[in-house]
Amino acid sequence: HPAGVIRLKKGFDGPSRSYRYACSPNEIVIEGADTRGVLAGVFHLQDLMKLREAPYLKQCAAKESCPLFPVRMVHSGYGVDLFPDSQLAQIAHAGFTAILIFADGVNRTKSGETVDFHALCLRAEKFGLDVYLYNYIHFTKHPDDPGAEAYYEEQWGSFFKACPLAKGIVLVGESCQFPSRDPHL
Repeated sequence: HPAGVIRLKKGFDGPSRSYRYACSPNEIVIEGADTRGVLAGVFHLQDLMKLREAPYLKQCAAKESCPLFPVRMVHSGYGVDLFPDSQLAQIAHAGFTAILIFADGVNRTKSGETVDFHALCLRAEKFGLDVYLYNYIHFTKHPDDPGAEAYYEEQWGSFFKACPLAKGIVLVGESCQFPSRDPHL
């Protein structure tokens, strides 16, 4: 189907990143629940054309797609904490919704490299991706210690002051290395 008109619009009633598309002899319509849904629909139709090895689509009635998971995170396949635009585009086309960057401090990765986390969030957003900071800070206070709440508020608060667009912080026990009080260790 050589499309004469491609219409993109928001308004499909579904969860974030869901979409509906239809191909008629005169037009292709991609309708997303939100901007990211429209983008996912475009990526899907691009994949269909790649499979056909031609810029043609079969005529079809409306088909819907909703994500199986609200978030799919991935580290860079390009290199640890390296996210050039070409890598972000591949991640988005592969259906991931977020990237993970190892954070050992504000704008500092576990390898000691300086990365502007806020600028990374802005670039990732252009590809419909969120950014999660994978905590790699080694903490000196146990969460039950006096003053721990203020200590952790400062640690996490500094991240979100410097990088308000980060979607969240991923905590993995082995990475956080809280001082343990486990009597079995």
